[in-house]
Amino acid sequence: MDSCGDSDDEAFFVNMHLAAAVASEKGHAQGPLREGHRALGSFERVRAAYGPLCHRAVRMSEPCFFLLVDTLRPYLSTSPHALSPPLLLFLDLRYYAGGSYLDVCAVSGVSSSAFYEAVWTFTDAVLGTPDTAAPSA
Repeated sequence: MDSCGDSDDEAFFVNMHLAAAVASEKGHAQGPLREGHRALGSFERVRAAYGPLCHRAVRMSEPCFFLLVDTLRPYLSTSPHALSPPLLLFLDLRYYAGGSYLDVCAVSGVSSSAFYEAVWTFTDAVLGTPDTAAPSA
């Protein structure tokens, strides 16, 4: 296959890997945190990094994304230290869509421990929400 004929998807993901690397080099990505501290990222930062292609990163349209955020919101933590519901949802959808946790953490600015906590929080919320729970056999 000709390397000059990259598809739009391939070019998009190459650009996202480059953005994550640049963020990491500039110190925007956060490293390990001391015990008791949590890295808070920003959904606006993620949205700016992906630009108009943010919907491609999570594999759904923006209206569907925010409908899912609103559906899961009652099942997510309301702690002042918790990640915002849109950021938490972005982290998990991007990860479950095949994104590397390292790239997701670098682009969003959250630590790997906060990322994995978000994965469990999201999974528990989806399984606990009647509208999204898997049908019983």
